[in-house]
Amino acid sequence: PNNSDVNFLIGKSLFDSEEYEGCLGYFEKAIKNFGPQYERFGRIIFQNRLSVDSALAQEIVVLWSRKEKENLDQLVKDSLGFAEGLAVQAANIEQFAKVSDNLGRSYYFYAMAQCNLKNDSVALDNMLQSVKYRPNDFDALYYVGEWRVRMEQYATAIPCLERLTDLSPDDQYAWFYLAVCYTETQQYK
Repeated sequence: PNNSDVNFLIGKSLFDSEEYEGCLGYFEKAIKNFGPQYERFGRIIFQNRLSVDSALAQEIVVLWSRKEKENLDQLVKDSLGFAEGLAVQAANIEQFAKVSDNLGRSYYFYAMAQCNLKNDSVALDNMLQSVKYRPNDFDALYYVGEWRVRMEQYATAIPCLERLTDLSPDDQYAWFYLAVCYTETQQYK
């Protein structure tokens, strides 16, 4: 079916049953169908800009998920150019955040299925997409950081691990991996 939610749920059911090969196609369909929804709401929200700014889109999703309406209102006024602020974009931002979450979850489970199938580079690429759409996803950030450390990509692991330690300051494993990265990149301060 072309219903992205149905495809996600079937994929998730197969994933939970450890049918990793079988779930991939459903997650691919979910991603394929969630993508245009994300783009549509992105064009609406970013209509006063030349294109969708990925970093700004992440900030919008984070502020919405944290329910920081005042900060989001200011961002809509200042960065998106809507003088009326959140009042005119709240419904669109809500849908954008929902689709972004769904797209991120689809990429996450696709990546985890690939990981279970021992396709680490494909898993990492898709986990990075998950973080793009769900920037504060603790598990996705952790896996990206861990995989990059295992691949000896210390400098590129640092931003994910720093974000992770900001989100969870008591996570000793994240701090350990971050310390390894700082040591390997000779950042001793």
